[in-house]
Amino acid sequence: MQELKNFHENISELQIEQFEIFKANLLDWNSRMNLTTITDDLGILHKHFLDSLTLLDCLPSDLPNDFSMVDIGCGAGFPGLPIKIMQPKIKLTLVDSLRKRIFFLEDTIAKLQLANISCFHERAEILAKNPEHRQKYDICTARAVAPLQKLTEWCLPFIKQNGTFLAMKGPNVYQEIQEAKSTIASLNAEITQIKKIEVVPNLNHTIIIIKNKLT
Repeated sequence: MQELKNFHENISELQIEQFEIFKANLLDWNSRMNLTTITDDLGILHKHFLDSLTLLDCLPSDLPNDFSMVDIGCGAGFPGLPIKIMQPKIKLTLVDSLRKRIFFLEDTIAKLQLANISCFHERAEILAKNPEHRQKYDICTARAVAPLQKLTEWCLPFIKQNGTFLAMKGPNVYQEIQEAKSTIASLNAEITQIKKIEVVPNLNHTIIIIKNKLT
């Protein structure tokens, strides 16, 4: 986990230990159910942990330390749980449509001894209609869940006015962006930045930053 220190110089020994626990629990559960096809140490570090943590540089600078974030279609907890480890004061909600993944997440959260996390076994488009979740979050994120047009329909209803949706996509997303523009505009939002990220050499992705406009 030395690369975590290189990536984030202020990471503590406790946080490094939490990433080790996360990795061990991921591999343990993955031996019994399909959580990830990435099972080597370097792959987990680069393609799950460091990949998720690139979101830290995309967060608005005026966010409070205890901002609220919802991770849609979080799977095995990416990117939400790595962000929570690095920003322990945030209020995190993890949403996934597969109950077995929720069981894994709840077990992992307990082992990591993290607080202020909620897990929901629900489809995003249904949960977004719930008044307790609609327009309640500072940040919404999703990583490689669906095409951007569909993601914006699912995710934008979760964020507050002037909140931010961070869509994590592969390196080649411009066709998706063109197809999603009218949907984004119809939901009173706008793309404010398209950020190309090199996680490590030969591992790249794009983060599309979408702001919910003030009305």
